[in-house]
Amino acid sequence: MVDKLKEEFLKVAELIRIDFSDQEIDENISSMKQVFNWVESIANIEVSNNDFSRCSVWDDEIVKMQGGKLRKDLVDDNNCMDSILSNAPNAEHGYFKVPKVLKS
Repeated sequence: MVDKLKEEFLKVAELIRIDFSDQEIDENISSMKQVFNWVESIANIEVSNNDFSRCSVWDDEIVKMQGGKLRKDLVDDNNCMDSILSNAPNAEHGYFKVPKVLKS
């Protein structure tokens, strides 16, 4: 696994044009191994007996702490395009107009 990690790390370092010392390479590979081991340990957690259909936010105790009031979850576009575009230095047809950065 270490050889594959080192190979991939060096490939990415070359693509992003960053030179690493041998010590930095070893330190980064060590960190990557820790992350992969952590992810692997999470993947091994037994969760089949848990009911994830309920979110703890909706627990009775939480609702009581909030005074028993929950806001209505309504979709609203706020119709604020004009006010947002009024802050733009340049706008056209309902969009921000930006300078061209790519040459043809």
